[in-house]
Amino acid sequence: MNDAEFEKWSCKGGIGTCSGTDTDKFAKFKLTPVQSKVVRPPLIKECLANIECKVIDIITKHNIVVLEAVAAYIDTARKEKRTVHAVGDGTFIVDGLKIDRRKMMAPNIPFYKLKKRQQEQQYYGT
Repeated sequence: MNDAEFEKWSCKGGIGTCSGTDTDKFAKFKLTPVQSKVVRPPLIKECLANIECKVIDIITKHNIVVLEAVAAYIDTARKEKRTVHAVGDGTFIVDGLKIDRRKMMAPNIPFYKLKKRQQEQQYYGT
């Protein structure tokens, strides 16, 4: 996957750092909604695969949402089959290739926010 393709599919990491509650992600990241068959949220045309899921439990104490897959689709016509996975610390894996975006995403990663706050507390003595 070349850099341009990664940028297109990862949306520069931004899609995972904003909320759909106050941002139209389809418009902001130029994605195409496709009517799902089982659940209300749409599928994403630009994705290699889509999984329709129902929420079956929410474990609030640990911020865990338990999902049940009810339908799955794959775009068999798509030539590029490699996928991009967010690790959660500002890095991404493209079928084994780790791409570091920590510097760009640091303001949105809880670990770095905590680290910065601790550094500020040490500096200011608060």
